Amino acid sequence: MYWTEILTAVALLLVIEGMLPFPIEETYTDWQVLRTSFSSKGILDFFFASARHGEVDPYVDAAESAGLGVVAVEPITLSIARGLRIQEGSGVTYIALIHPDALLAAGVDAQGEVRLFHHRSLPAFVETDDQTSEGGRRAERIITELTSFLRFFRGEIGGEEQELIIDGVLDEITLQSLSGLGERLGLSVRFENETHLLSRAAARGVALRALLPRRDDHLASLMKVGTEAAYAARQMTFFMRASLKHSSGELLWLHCFSLAPLGS
Repeated sequence: MYWTEILTAVALLLVIEGMLPFPIEETYTDWQVLRTSFSSKGILDFFFASARHGEVDPYVDAAESAGLGVVAVEPITLSIARGLRIQEGSGVTYIALIHPDALLAAGVDAQGEVRLFHHRSLPAFVETDDQTSEGGRRAERIITELTSFLRFFRGEIGGEEQELIIDGVLDEITLQSLSGLGERLGLSVRFENETHLLSRAAARGVALRALLPRRDDHLASLMKVGTEAAYAARQMTFFMRASLKHSSGELLWLHCFSLAPLGS
């Protein structure tokens, strides 16, 4: 790996560390370069994902206990985007997967790249005497989260839009409440909660990644060792921090060493 690649990864890791709401040492963090990020100025866009160890380890341990070898762990939105058949030349396709206690949403461009994803906890649907009121409040929370996500995506990334696909566990009250979502968002909305289009796309996306030779798989993976760049950056960052503790003189040298190659 070239020094410039390693130093770029170090800089990226430090930026990610500043964005996370929890210590990066408690997470598996990895990233990948977006294929659609190249511009005339040579600027790259990166997609990164982080998850706490406790959110990943139980699944990996369960798979390994069953005799399976785990080679990668990724957000389900990446799997869906890879397996979703998006019409070439179309605009952004938004996807929303509704679980009983969580909402997963993402914006996928015409090349199948996840440009942004959103994960929010939802109040679990609980059997009560007043199901209409309980379900209505939950549905309103889903609408609020999706509206906020699309507003942010439009403001930060933008682009022509195709549709919003909704899949998951949807009761009648939620479906009825979401029926007017398309008009509210100014976007075509397609419900796939019966055919489970997004769930099937996720399975297809996992299978497609599994076909990649391990040496050619440079996609983000939330495990102990992710991409080569992420591993090298972690090692570099560790030694940089250790050096910074010795003297303030080294601080200036390290900053120059990190930034100069990035501008070349």
